[in-house]
Amino acid sequence: RKNKGEVDKLDSDFVCSCQDWDKLSIAKLEVMATGNKTALANVTINNMGGKVLLKLSLLWTPHGWRIDDISTDDVPSFKKFLQTPAP
Repeated sequence: RKNKGEVDKLDSDFVCSCQDWDKLSIAKLEVMATGNKTALANVTINNMGGKVLLKLSLLWTPHGWRIDDISTDDVPSFKKFLQTPAP
């Protein structure tokens, strides 16, 4: 629970590493197999005049490819970020 006036731990959309997403587009996409059922996708996103690099760890499931984890320059693992208690 947050106190009045405090910001939640997650204050942006982690899939695009942004809070606002006007004219969001993919500038570059590179996908590499890392195992039999895993892959890494490096995605450069254009958003509001800036560029962000996301690294998506992908996992093959019975329902197709799914994002297993997301990494940015600021947050090396979204999974670990979610598991860490807010200060």
